[in-house]
This record gives sequence, structure tokens and C-alpha cells, in this order.
Amino acid sequence: MNKKVKSILWGSGIIVVLGIAVAVLMLTQADPQEEIDRHASSLAAKLVTLVNEQSSDVESLHIKNELDEYTITRAGEGVWRIPEIAEFAQQDYLYLETLGQASNINANEVIEENCTDLSKFGLDRPKLVIDVTYVNGNEYHLTVGNRAPGSGAQYIMQEGDGTVYALPSTSIPNLYYNRHEYTEKTVIETFDPEDPSTVPHIDYVKIDRPDLEQPIIMESMTQEELGPNAVIQTNLRLKSPVNAMLSETPLQTYVFALFGMTGSEVVAANPTPEELTQYGFDEPSSTYELRYNETSTVKLTTGYKVRGQSYPDENGNTYETDCYYVIKEGINQIYVVPTQMVTWMEMQPKDIISSAAVLPNILDIESLETVVEGRKTVVDFTLGEDPTKSSDITAALNGEAHDIEPVRSYLQLIMGTAIQDIYTGEVTGEPVFRADYHYRSGKTDTIEVYLLADRTAVLSLNGNKGFLGRAGYVDKIVKETQNLLDGKEIDINW
Repeated sequence: MNKKVKSILWGSGIIVVLGIAVAVLMLTQADPQEEIDRHASSLAAKLVTLVNEQSSDVESLHIKNELDEYTITRAGEGVWRIPEIAEFAQQDYLYLETLGQASNINANEVIEENCTDLSKFGLDRPKLVIDVTYVNGNEYHLTVGNRAPGSGAQYIMQEGDGTVYALPSTSIPNLYYNRHEYTEKTVIETFDPEDPSTVPHIDYVKIDRPDLEQPIIMESMTQEELGPNAVIQTNLRLKSPVNAMLSETPLQTYVFALFGMTGSEVVAANPTPEELTQYGFDEPSSTYELRYNETSTVKLTTGYKVRGQSYPDENGNTYETDCYYVIKEGINQIYVVPTQMVTWMEMQPKDIISSAAVLPNILDIESLETVVEGRKTVVDFTLGEDPTKSSDITAALNGEAHDIEPVRSYLQLIMGTAIQDIYTGEVTGEPVFRADYHYRSGKTDTIEVYLLADRTAVLSLNGNKGFLGRAGYVDKIVKETQNLLDGKEIDINW
């Protein structure tokens, strides 16, 4: 036979054999779904049911773990409670989760039958003891010991059965909780920032800490303080340690951020004197009093700071953060609250005060008098035909009509006092700058600036020499006052 023909036939034979093999494989290959079902059946066959009851039929569940020992009892139709903490707000869903876990316990492996040495599995000193009773009279008593090496399972035994089983550790996580996990952890209710009707009106805030010489007190301004044409950054005003305007942005952090405060856990309910000392409340690290909407008051007290606590984020993940122990007056339990929510612990007055000493509306100002380097300058403001329109105002400089636009800029410069901090030291000597705002109401606000020997600028508001400013402020006013008098453009940037 021709070699070429032989080669073709041989090659064809291989193709035929391969084709038959593929066909056989295709015909004998198991269906993937059948494999899944077979695997599931195999797992189910290995499961050993230790408890299989309706969770709604639980009469009582006694838990003893490494953190606590307590009993969950039926308190009504579909309601369960731990009697010792029943007076506190509860998380009902958590009770239902726990009862569900305790009522369906399945081991996935037999470890040893007729075990006589419980110590090798940690069952002589169990990590968890479960005693559950149902309304039908059935009772179950189980103990859980050490973790099985490498498997993540734990050893479990049932009373009356000498067999040691392996229990998936993820099947009963709630049974390792302490009783305080079942209490509501919301410290202050939240509000919807998108719905203006729910935004709280802040009436009063008082922060006291051992490091503060005087408490920080903020109060809602009266209508007299606001004036008829108020231009304000916030309705709150600092009243202690000095009287000062407040900046709006920091108040989001130090006031409004408290709404929605939630603890990561509760470590004690109805704490004993010993527990109060243990968590630092015999010498509190701070108190925070908040009054809002005229009728609501929240008073928080902080104890020790605790480092490296796990806390869930809004996505259900956990992260490590420092926390404080916190007590809310009227709710006699100790929360663990992340430092991100206890924002006031390091806050100082300089963090919240406005850089402006006063911020009047030009419609309310009858005249502005400034004295710098011994020279007095007077600007008078006259309302237009419509007294509510600032665009109609006219101005006179030292008794003579003057273009209103540079006067507006000059007024803006004077109001930009650039306050940096509060000042509690002594001030002597005469002011190097003075500004008197005379209002149409008859009231006057007086700003004075003193320069100390080290060129520190101390600013006074109505005789209260309580603010640190910038020495360059006076230099800038000297320059721009001359520009105003010379009819030049006023530069408010410095």
C-alpha cells in the first residue's frame, strides 16, 4: 500500500478514535446541577440535628458565656426580654435573631462518641452553656467548648448524649453576646437634613471639661441681639468664656453632628458605683448639655477614653477606632461611643468663634466713626426712598457727599477684624484704633484694638478686651482710610 495512503488512513483512525472518546465523555459527563444537588445531599446527610424547634415557641433561653450570664424570657405575645434590663429601650429584632439561632442547631460532624475526657475538647470548662425551654415542654441543654484546630468549628455536646460534635462557629454568634447588646444604642435621635421642618433649633449648649478655665456656653440670640435686619452666620452666640459671634461651619461639627449619635455597644445598665468608677465617671472627662426646640434637653457625661474598639460603619463593615464611655442623663446605661461622634473633647473657643466682632446690616447703621493715629473719620448713611433696599443708601464722608461704593468697601474692611482666638491676659495703654457703629435703634457697638509690647493685637468689643487679632489689621486700616479720604479705590484684601 502506498505510504501516503497509509498515513492518511492512520491519521483518520486517530481522528475516529478521538471522536469516539469525546462522544463517550460527553455522554457520561455528570450534569452540573446533579453534582450540586448530590453535594448538598451529602452535606445534609452529615448534619446532626441537635435542636429543631419553632423559635416563636421559646419559653426561656438561658445563656452563660465568657462575657455574661442571663436569661431571655417570654414577656408577651411575640415579645421576649431579659428581665434585668427590661426597663431600657430594646432591639426586638436581635431577640428574634438569637431565638432563631438557638432553635436550629445542627452539627456538621461527629468528633467522638462516648467521650470520657471532656477536657481535651474544652467541654469540662465550656465557653458557652445553652439551656432552652419551649412551650411544648421540650428542653435542651448544650455546652460549647474549644475551637477545632484549622476548621473554624467548635466542639459541642448535648446533655444525655456522650457524643462530641463539630458545630460551625458562625451558626450561633448571638449566643456569645452580653445582655447589653439587646438594648437600644441610639444616644440622640437623628433628623433629615433634606427636610427643613425636622432640623432642630438649638437653644443652648454648655461644654465643660477639666482643662477649661470656664465652660463654653452658646445661646440662641434674642430678637434684640439680632436686630431688625440681622446679618448673621448662626442664631447661636458664644456667651462664655467671652461674648462673641460664632462661625456657622464649625457648629456643624460641634453641635449638629451629635444628632444621630449611636454607641457601638452598652457595657453596663444600672451601673453600680464600682462600675461608674471603673469606666471613669467618678471624675468625668466632660459634660455636654444641649437644649433644642424649646422643650428637649440632652445631657451627656463622658468617662474614660478607650482605644482600638471595633465599630460598624453604615455599610455593615467594621473598623477600629478610639471611643469614649458615655452616659446620657435619664438613660442609666454606659455606652461606648466612637471619638468621631464625641467631637467636643478637644474643641476650644477659637475653633468656633467668628473672625468678625460684629456683622451689622448697612441698613441699620446710621453712622460709622473711626479713629486711627489720632485722626477721626465719620461716615454717615442715609436711607433711600425704600428703606428696605440697601442699594438706595447714600453716604457722606466727614459731612460731604461721597460715592457709596468705596464707602461700602471701607465698611467691609472695618468689619473684617480677623479675630484669631480669645484673650484672657492683661491689657494696658490706649487703643491704636477705634470704630463706633451708631445704629438707628440708638444702640452703639465699639471696637478697639490695642497693641501689646510684643506686637500682639488685642481686640475689644464694647469694653471686653477678650480677643486676639492681627497687628496688620491696624496697618491696613491706616492705609485704606487715607485712600478713602483721597478718593482712591479701597483694597479689602490683606
